[in-house]
Amino acid sequence: MLGWRQRWSRLLWSISGRLLLVMLLISLLPMGMVVLYNQTESAEMMKRLEINALQLLAIGKARSLDHLFQDALNDALLVANDSDVRYFLRSGSHSAIEQATMTNFLEDVRNLNPAYYQVILLNRDGQAIAGTRGTRLGLDYKNTPLWQQSATANYFISRVKINSAIAQRPLFIVFQTIVDSNNERLGAVLLPLQATAVKDIVTYLVPDIHGESFLIDDHGLILSTTNPHLNLHSIDPLPPKIRDHYFLLTLPQPISPVAEVHYTLRNVFLKAKSKQVGALLTSPSSQGDADYIYAYAPLTRHQGVVVVSVRLRQFLAPLERLATQGFFSLLLVGVGVILISLIVARSITKPIRALVSAVHALKHDQFDQFDPRVLRQYAQGSDDMAELAQVFLEMAQAVEQRQDQLEEELSELKIEIDQEKRKKSVAEITSTDYFQELRQRAQQLRQRAHTKSPPTATHPQIRHTEDDERENDPHDPPLPT
Repeated sequence: MLGWRQRWSRLLWSISGRLLLVMLLISLLPMGMVVLYNQTESAEMMKRLEINALQLLAIGKARSLDHLFQDALNDALLVANDSDVRYFLRSGSHSAIEQATMTNFLEDVRNLNPAYYQVILLNRDGQAIAGTRGTRLGLDYKNTPLWQQSATANYFISRVKINSAIAQRPLFIVFQTIVDSNNERLGAVLLPLQATAVKDIVTYLVPDIHGESFLIDDHGLILSTTNPHLNLHSIDPLPPKIRDHYFLLTLPQPISPVAEVHYTLRNVFLKAKSKQVGALLTSPSSQGDADYIYAYAPLTRHQGVVVVSVRLRQFLAPLERLATQGFFSLLLVGVGVILISLIVARSITKPIRALVSAVHALKHDQFDQFDPRVLRQYAQGSDDMAELAQVFLEMAQAVEQRQDQLEEELSELKIEIDQEKRKKSVAEITSTDYFQELRQRAQQLRQRAHTKSPPTATHPQIRHTEDDERENDPHDPPLPT
């Protein structure tokens, strides 16, 4: 019995196996290459599209924050240019009516935007003399970084105040200096902007993008983010002098740095500080980060940058599902090709097997026992196999006729050979010395008998007849004369 390797080799190198292999290579190999190429090109195209989409999203967030800050600066400038506000700051004492009027005016300004927490009016000494919340009156801002920064800039937006005497929630302070016609300082207006309004812009993501978004200032403090565990954390530990700027009229407190696993965010932050729009594609690292795309865009009205990140697997998931469907489609095509190959191979090998059986029967001289109808049914068509079957049947008939003819000729040749052998045997016998001696002795005996008794009229005839019979018998040696 054949081993499994031999059986497998015979199956593989049979017509069915080779036909199946060829059809699989012809159908599946190009299709598989096309599927793989399309998968690779689609992944690259989706990466480029996703990078562009994230960059546009980061730019959109940055521009929205710029508009928010610019609107706040415009409203603060509106207060600073109001003549009643300047008159209120020039006068040293204020009646209750003037105080109420100014409070109502500031309240109207605060109502311009729900993101405003309140509006505070400071005199030239840095004290709060009016505001929408009376409990904040009397606070002294003269020794704060806000007042110190106003010496070099007439208007600006401060860093986020993590904790302050104005509110317990984080705030951005819009600072606007108020001067008279002689460009002498009369005071300033503070417009605290709630950090929640900034967070609403930063944390908004379009529905088909699932990722993270960050607003980071120039010192690396995460002002707002979709990840609550990283909110108001610093990229790196902050020096005490810088840390104090994040607190207003309150004692400074520690600011926790982000965990080491977010080291990629540090690299993105360093690139984003260049004030250019860009993107960064990361790969899995030993720290546990996965494949991410980071897009960033700087702010123009504030020292900060917007960063948007998304995991590659999230937006490549539809492509992976499409690749899985393509794989199953390829598998179904492969099964179909196998079935078609088996059917085609059977239609080819079945007449070949019948032809092989006929050849074996002809080889072993058993073609008369072979049913020619088995092969004749494949000789009815007009294809190559039909032509081969027809030629083989004609050849088999010719071989049978040739064999019958050869058998007849062989019989005749056998008879001739037997006669030649007899003649040769007789010649060998008559040519021996012993036969010649016997012949001479027979002649002598005939002579003696002839001299002793004359022959009668009948004896010669009788002897002549016997001699003729002996000569006519090919099996007896001739008598010596």
